[in-house]
Amino acid sequence: MTPPLKLSRNELAALLKSVFQACFGHSQDWAAMAHSVLWLEAHGFDGLAILMDAMDEEMCLAPFAGDIQDVSTGYIVDFNGGHAILAAHMMADLAVEAALRHGTGTIKIMGTAGPSTFIAALPHCARQGFAAQVTGREYDAHILPRDDYPSLHERRSEAITLTCAAEIALPKGKCLQPAEQLQSYYQKTLMNGLAIDPGIYRALMKVADRTLVEASEASRKGAGE
Repeated sequence: MTPPLKLSRNELAALLKSVFQACFGHSQDWAAMAHSVLWLEAHGFDGLAILMDAMDEEMCLAPFAGDIQDVSTGYIVDFNGGHAILAAHMMADLAVEAALRHGTGTIKIMGTAGPSTFIAALPHCARQGFAAQVTGREYDAHILPRDDYPSLHERRSEAITLTCAAEIALPKGKCLQPAEQLQSYYQKTLMNGLAIDPGIYRALMKVADRTLVEASEASRKGAGE
């Protein structure tokens, strides 16, 4: 069995940015997408496996093509079958914007694959001074204002909802993973690097290489050749 590769957080961040840039050019916020995957991977949520699952057979990603409906408490977002990895950052922005308008911002999410990805939206909400919570199919996750790490709790609902407000009560379900455990995992990845499956690494490198173009006469002159 081939041993895993070890990448630093910065090395993986650079690779992921190149992957999303290759898929979308400048038509999407590929830096934010890369950050979501990196956050998941660095906190023990298998971000790279989620990304590979979102890609089609040609290692391409379809852009977000969901429907967003503005309602009195926030938004209803139908992903129309699209993958959550493409819009976790967008859901965080919507939740914060709705919280600023209504006091509590609620994003009801439908028709998406990879719903566990939305946990990566919580730290963004917390950095804006809000508490935030995701209820989902696998677990509920909760973060306090200005905190860096959410806690995970026993799932209470089949519906996927992202809520953002000044205060949100802790989920009633049993705590499955305290915030301190996520913090410890993250610190270990900073010290020891991230263990990456060599097959996934090679596949992502091939995607990232699409950002490279063959040198032309004009580009050679510009490069001083």
